[in-house]
Amino acid sequence: MCLLTEQPLTTPYSLFAFINEIKNTIKQYSSAIWLIAEISEFKIYNNNLFLTLVEYDERGNLLARARGVIWNFSQVLKNFQSATNIELKVGIKILALVTADYHLQYGLTLIIKNLDPSYTLGDAEAKVLKIKQQLLKDGIFNNNKNLNLPDDFRTIAVISPKDAAGLGDFKKDATILQNYNVCHFDYYSAVFQGADASNSITNALTRVLTKMVELSRSYDAIVIIRGGGASSDLTWLNDYAIAKAICLAPIPIFSGIGHHKDQTILDQVTRQSFDTPSKVINFLITKIADHAEQIYNNLVYIKQYCYNFYTQRNNDLTNLFECIKTYTLHKTQQLASVLDEELNLQLLLQQRLMALDKLLDATWQQILCFSPEQTLARGFAIVYSNDVNRTPITSKSMSGNYKRIIIKFHDGEIDGSL
Repeated sequence: MCLLTEQPLTTPYSLFAFINEIKNTIKQYSSAIWLIAEISEFKIYNNNLFLTLVEYDERGNLLARARGVIWNFSQVLKNFQSATNIELKVGIKILALVTADYHLQYGLTLIIKNLDPSYTLGDAEAKVLKIKQQLLKDGIFNNNKNLNLPDDFRTIAVISPKDAAGLGDFKKDATILQNYNVCHFDYYSAVFQGADASNSITNALTRVLTKMVELSRSYDAIVIIRGGGASSDLTWLNDYAIAKAICLAPIPIFSGIGHHKDQTILDQVTRQSFDTPSKVINFLITKIADHAEQIYNNLVYIKQYCYNFYTQRNNDLTNLFECIKTYTLHKTQQLASVLDEELNLQLLLQQRLMALDKLLDATWQQILCFSPEQTLARGFAIVYSNDVNRTPITSKSMSGNYKRIIIKFHDGEIDGSL
């Protein structure tokens, strides 16, 4: 008796027998059917295309996931691309002709026989296109892409799911930069999948901008990274509110969602998008290193310029000093020559003055010898008119003009008449 069902026990199945029973049951549905599904992952191996097919409900909740394969896919893919002019990629919803196969080890696989070219865009791609058209209509689609990058990165805000694999890769190099005080990183956690993804990411962006206002300083950039996880989880990032918040952000935003071939609307509106978080940090390191190298080159140039300037000015000063020295020596020699000439001239003048002084003395003596007193002492007399004017009479002709005269001798005067 089974304690759970209170039914008589039957012989239990082995795991192999049970799975094989399922396989045989599935085999009964061997006819192909047309099936609608969205591609969330795919990879090519040995000319075979392995797919992950998914279906979501209206709210974006995952309803079903199954493994699919197209054996020797090249012709099927060629027919599809020539009819639709698009590549088969993640996010495309397909209408596929499939048969079911169940492997004892790998489980259920849908064998895709053909694709209906008329079913071109999946819900995810149509949603991205709708968001893009709305952002273009709003006139903000290229806002963040058109922002100039800063010359250097000193502070960066990072938005990522908590403990995401890509965050660990990012932090590995970011921590080195921060430890050496090259660049500071602030981390903001957000949910990147599920119904709360939109509010969580936009709230994280709001917190970043609020902190900028509180600290009165701007981040140099915002990094949004994810990394790891299934490609089908990216559908949560194709959200208008997230894309609009990125477009309206006043600083450059870099995205590193973590899938090489899968793109979201975030990758289309951010300043620059990268495949992985590691490529984002490598880009930042390169930019920081380039700026540091530019600063170093500028310093080397300034140092060389200053050295050349100093050397040239020193040479100029040396040449000027030599010119001044030569000029001064020349002028000194000229001045010495002039002084010698002036000294000789002074001696000559002194000699001339002495000779002139002697001449003046002799002349003065001669003049003194011819004074009236000396002349009268030698026996001469002076004749004057005997009137008020006492006019000297120096000739016979003048004497006729006067009747009375005075004769002056050295020892006195006498009156006379003519």
